Amino acid sequence: MTAPDTSLRLVLSTISEASAEEFVRDLVERRLIACGNIAPGVTSIYRWNGTMMQDKEAMLWMETTAERVPALRSAFEDAHPYDVCKFVVLTPSESSEAFAAWVAEATLRESSS
Repeated sequence: MTAPDTSLRLVLSTISEASAEEFVRDLVERRLIACGNIAPGVTSIYRWNGTMMQDKEAMLWMETTAERVPALRSAFEDAHPYDVCKFVVLTPSESSEAFAAWVAEATLRESSS
């Protein structure tokens, strides 16, 4: 048996406040992320189709492993409500070994046996 991937990854995104909790809960239940932090009340100002926009959103900060990033990206493509969603993956230069191990355990796919 191969040891689980403990290379911690942090994923940033935004989503409507109304969709945030259900979206993050689904990702945790599917073991795509170990934890998702929802910071409501973020004001986003951006240009969309030539028009200046301003929206209230929630910022999502999620922890996963490098191994789970492709499946997480696929879940975003399938379920995120935006046409173009923020999906930014960061690799920490340092982290607690215990925390990284917890993230790896929490995102470990359940065996089918």
